[in-house]
Amino acid sequence: EPIEPGHVSLASASHFENLHVVPPRLARAAEAEYAHKLAAVEALATPAQRREALELEVASRRARCLDKAKLGQSRRLVDLMRARHPDGVIGLDSTANPASPVYGAEARRLASSAADAGRRADLRRDYVADRTVAERRLGYNPFLHDPTHRDATPFMQTKACRAPYADTHSRVFQKHHVRFDPKRTQRLRDLDVNGKTYDLITHAAIDVLPPSTQPKVNARLQHPSQQSLERGRNLQGTLLPRAAFT
Repeated sequence: EPIEPGHVSLASASHFENLHVVPPRLARAAEAEYAHKLAAVEALATPAQRREALELEVASRRARCLDKAKLGQSRRLVDLMRARHPDGVIGLDSTANPASPVYGAEARRLASSAADAGRRADLRRDYVADRTVAERRLGYNPFLHDPTHRDATPFMQTKACRAPYADTHSRVFQKHHVRFDPKRTQRLRDLDVNGKTYDLITHAAIDVLPPSTQPKVNARLQHPSQQSLERGRNLQGTLLPRAAFT
């Protein structure tokens, strides 16, 4: 409960009663009376007055601790509900309630996002309609006959058309000349044979349009450790026929 102006909170200590724990009980005291009783500690007062002032101070501190714990528990509850149930709890609270202390901010954000999405959808719907509905684009329906005389022929109001080709021969045998590019042809040949001057299958020399680039050489395989004295790397480790008789 909120504290009324001019009052302070006082909490009693928890105790056992009939084998049950009685929780602390909060009470309200006038701030002026509370300050007057605490002033008795500094002034000359009887032991009973001092005891009463000290008990009030302890009760006030206990109430502040309870208020702090209550605030922490409420914040923890809000954080747990937001983390474990981000969309709400059925029958308790959800993001559909803008006045919710837990999901209010998320509910307002979702409502704002939905409003923006609806506004963009309306703009998109109007944009598409302006370009697809003939009446909105042209001011009339071109699919309906309009006997009104106009100086210019309206769109789709005439059946005359102009064929793109004069006859079948010009349509089938079109005048499309392919331009020969020798640089492009040489580039395709270089990519095809990869610099080799012979055919990889028949080992025949390439006489027509030979490659203009050199074969790629693997520098690691050209190292002396990868080559034998009398044969290539593919025969490395084998014995020559004459080696068996030496």
